[in-house]
Amino acid sequence: MGRLLLAAAAAAAVAVHADRSSFDCPMRDLLVEFAAQTYPGATAAQLQAIADALNGDPSKTAGCQVVVNTTLLQARTASGRMKSFALPQAGGTWYADPVEGSDSNPGTLAAPFKTIGRAVAASRAAPASQNTIVLRGGTFYNGDLITLGAADSGLTFQSYPGEEAWMSRATPLTGVNWQPYNTSASGGGWVVEQNQNAVYGGSPTPGVFAINGTYSSWQQCQAMCQANYTAGGPCSIWTWHNASATGYELECWFREDGACDPVGGKRPLSHSLISSC
Repeated sequence: MGRLLLAAAAAAAVAVHADRSSFDCPMRDLLVEFAAQTYPGATAAQLQAIADALNGDPSKTAGCQVVVNTTLLQARTASGRMKSFALPQAGGTWYADPVEGSDSNPGTLAAPFKTIGRAVAASRAAPASQNTIVLRGGTFYNGDLITLGAADSGLTFQSYPGEEAWMSRATPLTGVNWQPYNTSASGGGWVVEQNQNAVYGGSPTPGVFAINGTYSSWQQCQAMCQANYTAGGPCSIWTWHNASATGYELECWFREDGACDPVGGKRPLSHSLISSC
């Protein structure tokens, strides 16, 4: 029985290794292709360096040799940049410019569309033989998914010579006026946190830790810190110890160094208050 189990384990190991062999090398080749597509400016030497690094991986399957596919190099100039394709000479060519374009334009070089979707719609309304869309440099934000089907057969997309066009599903934020939020203690920028200690391990130190006195409630400690802050004095965070905090009973401590770093689970505190620092 023991020999049968060993034989079965060996067979399983061989099967796993064979399965890894069929997967490992093709995936490494795809990594080189992914790098070429992700970074169009990569030179042939840079792509070869990536292949060499993958070949040098000690975990690589024996006999696997990662190479740079020649088709990845045919579309590159000697400097490594993607080749610029000549602009179409025939009619029926539409231009889209994410920076200077407008979808109310006719889609010409002088007055391009703004979105790819509008350019695709224009191409569908034209004869099938007129189907080239030229993308100017910049990022096209495609909020709506563009689905190409049989009606778009033969449609060609190309970048404008010397420019790089990118597509994104992100939504750009425009007309936004960012303002600070909850940054002033006097304006109500305080958050009460139970069982937190912003002064744990500290000792009274000018400009860092300060004992403001003893108070019967955390509200009094908060009021003192806020009054000090409003008057221009330092108090970025406070900690009030309840009556069961042995050695620190009812003490109100301030942080005067601008820090805002409460720590949980340190001594049985009742409240600490955090400013929006």
